[in-house]
Amino acid sequence: MQLTADRTLFALGAIVVAHEAFCPHGELLSDGCDRHRTNHPVLVRAFVIATAAHLLRLAPARLDIYSYVPMLTVHVLPRYRKDRREHASLPARP
Repeated sequence: MQLTADRTLFALGAIVVAHEAFCPHGELLSDGCDRHRTNHPVLVRAFVIATAAHLLRLAPARLDIYSYVPMLTVHVLPRYRKDRREHASLPARP
């Protein structure tokens, strides 16, 4: 089965609904946001706003933090994996 935006949005929505329906008292996603917002008010609000702006295409590409994810997976992760492979092939220290 191919990963598509439609399937992912459906799965994301289903996970959120299932979590909200079956989570213990005090563990709604909004309760978790409230707890994190106490310690990191700017970071939590920025994350929520950035995510909504991305999904609604309200942010220009240069300000959309999610538009940089493909670049990271193409340029950064292969180098990281190569470094780990090279590191793993080094002889063990005595």
